[in-house]
Amino acid sequence: MRVPTPPTAASSIDLAEWLELLALTRPNGTSSEADLQGLLGGAEDDLAAYEGNEEEKDEELETTVQEVFDELDARAAWGGRGYPFEILKENNVLRLRHGIPRFKCLAYLLSLLISFLKRFKEKDVKDVFPAYNQLEDLFQICGTIAAAGYIDGSSVSFGFPRLDSSPFYQKLLSVSTSMGEGRPKTGWSPGASPKPKDAGVDVIAWRECPDRLPGQMYLLGQCATGNTWQTEKTPGVDYKDFHEYYWTNWPHSPLLSATLVPFDLRESVTQGGYESIEEAYSWERWTLTKRFGVVLDRFRLAHYYVRGLAHTLQPNVTIEGRRQLRDVRNWVVNAIQYLQKEHLGDAT
Repeated sequence: MRVPTPPTAASSIDLAEWLELLALTRPNGTSSEADLQGLLGGAEDDLAAYEGNEEEKDEELETTVQEVFDELDARAAWGGRGYPFEILKENNVLRLRHGIPRFKCLAYLLSLLISFLKRFKEKDVKDVFPAYNQLEDLFQICGTIAAAGYIDGSSVSFGFPRLDSSPFYQKLLSVSTSMGEGRPKTGWSPGASPKPKDAGVDVIAWRECPDRLPGQMYLLGQCATGNTWQTEKTPGVDYKDFHEYYWTNWPHSPLLSATLVPFDLRESVTQGGYESIEEAYSWERWTLTKRFGVVLDRFRLAHYYVRGLAHTLQPNVTIEGRRQLRDVRNWVVNAIQYLQKEHLGDAT
């Protein structure tokens, strides 16, 4: 399975994504302006690429290259210390920062690789790509840490299967005790699922006040790694049922709803009747927020994941997932090695 070459009419967003993936396929971890020129300008002996005004083509190519590296600059700013690449300005080279990815870059790299894999049909990927069936569980680990960074507090991985393998009601009691708020049920009651897995809740996060009394920041989150997540996820309904069916008295702190995804949400946005693609995307995010709460996409996720990772070293907070990050890193390393093997022999 190889990283496909984008069409020459691809957007700067798609071309930037291609350069990131291309860097992962190479042992030296780099891609560059030269790759863009080779894609967009054609070989010098390809006369078809030089029909018409050659000067105009050069100017158009220069503009496109600038737009792509402006896009990469924006990604680096949004992802912060969680962005795994550095941009060498003197020759427009994109380079993976570390040969073996450090923990702080895992959320972005995992998200980038998930986005890549979701371009293919699952039946064509699951038996080929190493440990493909672990994607959801690994992404939830990163999502749990990112939620802690976003809320600036504690966060537990509640999605099934739970990291500590605890039963549903036992985990719910543990969360309630740690939060100091709410009273969960201890077993099944009519109307609820007799064998609940996670009741549509993947992450529970909170930031307590110094007095440790009710009235605090409280977040429920869902992790979504499928292309059809916008038609499948219903957090508003799920969270309402979660409180009604599984709590005797649920937390009365105002609920903050969140959805965590590995994607660049701009990929599916078209300008339509808006004056610019930026305006179209702004309104698209407005709509998504109304339906799914705070959406932590790949760039927000990378940013808040780094913050959450730092919080795991602080006392008096509960953040699950750090011990499992070696599993995430091993998966990412194996995935990169797989891509490099598939591209073995390509020009570097």
